[in-house]
Amino acid sequence: MSSPVAVLPFWKDYDRKLYLRAAILADELGYDSFWIPEAWGYEVFSLLTEIALNTRRIKLGTGIVNVFSRSEGLHYAQRLLQAGVSVELHAYPGTFHGSSLITDAAISRRQWTDTCAALTRALGLPATG
Repeated sequence: MSSPVAVLPFWKDYDRKLYLRAAILADELGYDSFWIPEAWGYEVFSLLTEIALNTRRIKLGTGIVNVFSRSEGLHYAQRLLQAGVSVELHAYPGTFHGSSLITDAAISRRQWTDTCAALTRALGLPATG
């Protein structure tokens, strides 16, 4: 039988000490893993590092983290381009994680078309038109 998984979503009222205590407790109780989403602008990696330094064996994880939605990611892509590295970066202002699931929205259709075209190019597949 597998160990239970601890999931700790947070949306508002970010309490770093509370999440650290919860992870330590989950580790002591034998939970297999402890997951923290990156949500509402909270940077999750420093908290996961702090948890790792204070637990013994629990696995840590996070959900989707989009590096290119951060200023640093955009700057990195620009620096790669300046260095002559082939980069394809699409930003869709006004969208949010999961907004592409609103399939009747024009921006969602554009995102899907752009994604398929980029993958087609990256994989060297023939364009289907």
